[in-house]
Amino acid sequence: MKTKNIVFISLSLMVVGAFMLAVGLISGGQRSLAWKNGFHVVRSELRIQEVSNKVRNLEIDATNMQVTIQRGETFSIESSVLNLTEIKTDGNGDTLSITAHGQGVMTIVSLAGQSSGDYESMLITVPYNINLKTVNVKASGWSMRNEVVINDMQIDELKATMNSNLLQIMNSQIKNLALSSLGGGQVSLESTTISGKVSGIFSGEFSANDSTIEEMALRVNNGSVNLEHTTLNKASELDIEFGNLQLIQAKLAGLDISGRDTIIRHVGAEPKINDNGEEESQEELPFRQGDSKNALVVTMRDSQVWLDMDEIK
Repeated sequence: MKTKNIVFISLSLMVVGAFMLAVGLISGGQRSLAWKNGFHVVRSELRIQEVSNKVRNLEIDATNMQVTIQRGETFSIESSVLNLTEIKTDGNGDTLSITAHGQGVMTIVSLAGQSSGDYESMLITVPYNINLKTVNVKASGWSMRNEVVINDMQIDELKATMNSNLLQIMNSQIKNLALSSLGGGQVSLESTTISGKVSGIFSGEFSANDSTIEEMALRVNNGSVNLEHTTLNKASELDIEFGNLQLIQAKLAGLDISGRDTIIRHVGAEPKINDNGEEESQEELPFRQGDSKNALVVTMRDSQVWLDMDEIK
C-alpha cells in the first residue's frame, strides 16, 4: 500500500510539472537551459549585433569558446555566450574590441525543439568588400572546442597569443603572422598564403598544408613544425628544441639542418640501428641541400626530423 501511494504521488507531481512547463512556454517563458558542469542552470541567449563598416581592426580576447571569423553580406557579431560579452569600438570607430569569457563544457537543452549546441561560440562576419588591417587574438581555456577559425579572409597583420588553443586559418591571405604561446597550442594553415613573414616564439604545433609562405623566423620549444605540400620562398630560420620537424613534399630552395642530439629520418626508409640496438640518424649533421643563400636554416637540439621530399627546387 505504501509503495502504491509513493507511485501515485510521483505520477501526480509529474503531471503537475508538465502542466506548469506548458503554461510557462505558452506565456513566453525561457526556452533554453544551459547546464554548466553539473546542476547549475544559467541563462543562454543568442545575441546578434551589427558592426560599423568603418571597422578595419579587431581585438579579440576569448576564453573557453569557439570564435569564427568569416565572410558574409553584412558586418555583424553573432554570439551564444553565457557571460556578458563586452563589445566596444574606439574613438575613431575603426577598431572593434571583443571580450568573451565562456564557461567551458556544458550541455544546452532546448525546450522549443532547437538545439543551440554543446559549446559557447561567436561568429564574426566581415563583408566581402572589407579587408582587415590588424587582427589581434588572445585565446585561452580548457574547453574541447577552444578554438579560433579564420576562413576566407584578407588581413595585413595577424597576431595570435595561444594557450592550449587551436588557431585554424583557411583559404586566406595574410601579410604577416606573429605567434606567441603561453603554454601549448596549435596553429594550422590550410590553403593559405602568407605574403610576408611567420614569426614568433611558440610552444606547440605549427602546421601548413597546401600553403605558400614567403619567409619564416620561428622559435619552437616543446613543439613541432610540419610543412606539407607547402612552398617556402625566401631564406628562413627555425630554432627547435625538444621538438619535431616534418617536411612532407615541401618546396624549398635549400635546406640546412644543424644541431645536436637530433635524428633525421626519411619517411618510408628502414630505421638505422647500431650494434647497441639504438636508432641512429640516417643523415649526418650538418645536413645541407640546395641553394644555401635561400635555404631554410634549421637549428635543432634534442629533436627529430622526418623528411619526405623528392627534390629541393
